[in-house]
Order: sequence, then structure tokens, then C-alpha cells
Amino acid sequence: MKSLTTVLVLAISTWLALQIGTAFPLLGNSIAAIIIGAIIRHTPLFTYLDKKITGFVSKYILKTGIVLLGFTLSLRILGDVGGQVLIILTAVVITALSISHLANKIFKIEPKLSALIGIGTSICGGSAISATAPIIEADDNEMAVSITTMLIYSMVALFALPVIGEALGFTDQMYGILAGASVNDTASVVATSFEWSDEAGAIAPVTKLTRTLFLVPVTIGVIAVRIKKKQRLPMTHQSN
Repeated sequence: MKSLTTVLVLAISTWLALQIGTAFPLLGNSIAAIIIGAIIRHTPLFTYLDKKITGFVSKYILKTGIVLLGFTLSLRILGDVGGQVLIILTAVVITALSISHLANKIFKIEPKLSALIGIGTSICGGSAISATAPIIEADDNEMAVSITTMLIYSMVALFALPVIGEALGFTDQMYGILAGASVNDTASVVATSFEWSDEAGAIAPVTKLTRTLFLVPVTIGVIAVRIKKKQRLPMTHQSN
């Protein structure tokens, strides 16, 4: 009975997240799912769920889904995007990660929180945060703050990017690339770009999907850094 209840809760939560994400594109499926999960986590229902099932889903299925998300981009789409856009996206990812690291040093932000915000901002918002948080062992509060930051940023971008595009005299193509390279959640990218024009709305999601590919190397990089840090800990204790 406990296992059946857990499976039903997971299934209903997934369905509900899809419905909310469809009804509110600015919110998106992934952020809706995270909000639902956070609500369940703080209700008595969570104590009744089968931890073996929820642990398996979060440890294996979620991570597998996030990794596969990075491979949803076909070679045809990569060809359509072009080398120049790939260079722009590479610069965006590197710059966002560098700024988050610099902000951590200057403002003394919690390292895990700055890492989540940097990775979420540079790649794909809630999905990137969900994939990275277990790797760096971030707690619920750090995850909640980073997700909230992504949501606020997407809402600001919806109103700010058209103003920036108008001020700089962007073409439809340029604006589509801007929206795809700067907005986090895919649903928010669609909403922001189609607000400008249909042509921008066709370009922005392709640019965003290309950006999602960076989730794979960045995640692997985070894993490598964590392994190196853990290897140094015994040496540090021995020297002390």
C-alpha cells in the first residue's frame, strides 16, 4: 500500500506539473515540478512515502532525464544554429559561471548557492539546478533560493528584453538569439521571444536547446571538481 501510494503521488505530481507548466508558460514544467515537490516535502504526506522509491527516482531517473535532455539536440539543429551562435553561447556560459564565482569571492555568498545560481543562469534554469544540487550536496534552502532567483530573472526578462532590443535596434534574428542565450527556462524563452515576433520565436527555442547541451560538460566538470576536493580532504587532515 505504501509503495502504491508513493507511485500514485509521483504520477499525479508529474501530471500536475505538466498541466501547470502548460497553463503558465512563464513558470514552466520543471519549476512547477520543483514547487510541487517542495510543498509535498513539508507536508505529513512526505513521511508516509516510500523512501526507497523516491530515492531511486531522484538519484537515477531524474539525473538520467537531465542528462538525456542534453542530447535532445540533433545535428540538423546544430547546423541550423551555426558556428557563430555556438561561440556566443560558449561565451555566455563561461561568463555567467565566472561572474557567479567572482560574486562568491567579493560578496562572500555561500559557495553552493552561487554555484547553483551560476549554473542555472548560464544553462537552463531549474533543470540545471536540479541536476547539480545533488552533486554538490546542496540543501533544500539553497535549492529553493536559486530556483526563486531563476523565476524572478525570467519574469524580469519578459519585460526587460523587448525594451533592450528596441533600444539597440535588434533585428528579429538578433533578438531571437538574445532571448535564447539569456533567458533560463525554455517556456520563458518561448514567451519572451514570441512577444517580439514570430521569427524571433522560431529562432530562440533552437538557440536555447543548443545552450542546454552545455549541461553535460558542466555537470561532468562539477563532478570532477567535487572528486578532487574530496581527494584533498584526507591530505589536509594528515598535514594538520
